[in-house]
Amino acid sequence: MGTKRNRPGVFFGVYLILIVLCVLGLLGAGEELIHFTTGVVRDAAQATPLDKAQALAVHNGHALPAKSEIKYRKFFITAPRAGKVELRGDFNQWGAQPLELKTTRPDYFEITLALSDGEYRYVFVVDGKEILDPANTDCRTLSSGRDVCVKTVR
Repeated sequence: MGTKRNRPGVFFGVYLILIVLCVLGLLGAGEELIHFTTGVVRDAAQATPLDKAQALAVHNGHALPAKSEIKYRKFFITAPRAGKVELRGDFNQWGAQPLELKTTRPDYFEITLALSDGEYRYVFVVDGKEILDPANTDCRTLSSGRDVCVKTVR
């Protein structure tokens, strides 16, 4: 009597294909993370929250409290035919430390900042003209009459 050989079936082939796709997906996600964290992230020391005590501590050269967590936030704008786009806000003393956005595709500009918890007031400057963030609905008028957007980091 002949022996019956077990051969890998259809399920085994599908299983192998799924494993390969999962590994490739993880490698792609890792590559996106590396791209996200390199080249566009600015120094966390540039981040100054609106909280008065923390702002004074940073201004006076003291470190933020140990439990302050740094988070990365992307600022982006679509600006057709723009030559230069900057980000100005209380985190860079309203342009004292210029933050120029990089273009990653036509008419699209972005920058990622390291920020601690708090509220941050900002505006975009497109070719020298201040523009509110069209993607942000949290815009306010300051007591000085200046219109700004607010990004909350939690």
